Amino acid sequence: LNGEKFETPRVQIGYRKSTVVEIEDVEAFCEEYSGTDLIKTKVETVQKRFERFSACWEILVKALDEIGLKMLVDRKFQSRFITAILIPETPKYSFTALHDYAKSFGFTIYPGKLGNIDTFRIANMGDIKPAEMERFTKVLRDYMASIGVVKAR
Repeated sequence: LNGEKFETPRVQIGYRKSTVVEIEDVEAFCEEYSGTDLIKTKVETVQKRFERFSACWEILVKALDEIGLKMLVDRKFQSRFITAILIPETPKYSFTALHDYAKSFGFTIYPGKLGNIDTFRIANMGDIKPAEMERFTKVLRDYMASIGVVKAR
């Protein structure tokens, strides 16, 4: 990676008991907490969020199949939150090049390594919508095609 560090940000997970909060100024509260999980969970339930993550994952998996890329973990064991993808077997592949290409379109990918297995990882969680995953898979297809990675038909 030429001395560059690509790190996955820590994901903080917390559990909270139900709390009743009286809010006098709803507009001020929404202004202060907009964009936080407190508001997002009220707008999008946990079930709906998982459905959205799953829809993004399905879009990604379909594209991987079409491109001919393989996932590190078998589908039946996937969490649908983060997907580790085996790097293509070509000397033309460069994580840094793929990362920078994706970033030029507003997407972030992460490197991954499990023992001696090199991967790159795609997050399906967060505020990612299916339309954005569709856009990302086009970027991924374009990069892979540029280095000669296409599925044999």
